Amino acid sequence: MGCSYAPWCNHCQQYAKTYDRASLEVTTLKFGKVDCVAQKSLFLARWLHVSNLSVALCTKYNVVGYPTMKLHVHFIIALSLSNVV
Repeated sequence: MGCSYAPWCNHCQQYAKTYDRASLEVTTLKFGKVDCVAQKSLFLARWLHVSNLSVALCTKYNVVGYPTMKLHVHFIIALSLSNVV
C-alpha cells in the first residue's frame, strides 16, 4: 500500500495518523509513503538518472491529488484512491 502526500496538505496530515496506525496493525500488507514534493533519495535518484525520485514516482503513478493511496499487487496497481480523507 503506497501513500503519496505533500507535507503542506492538511488532509494528508490528518490521514497520516490513521495510515501509520494501519501500517502497524495490518501485517499482511507492506506500507510505504512518498513525499511528492520532497528533495529526498538523491543517491538513488542519481543512480536512476532522475533529479528527484519522489517526484518521479508521483509522476509515474499519475498522482494528481493528495493524499493518494495505491494498492500494488505484484507490482500492478490494483486499487487507486485520490484525495482520500
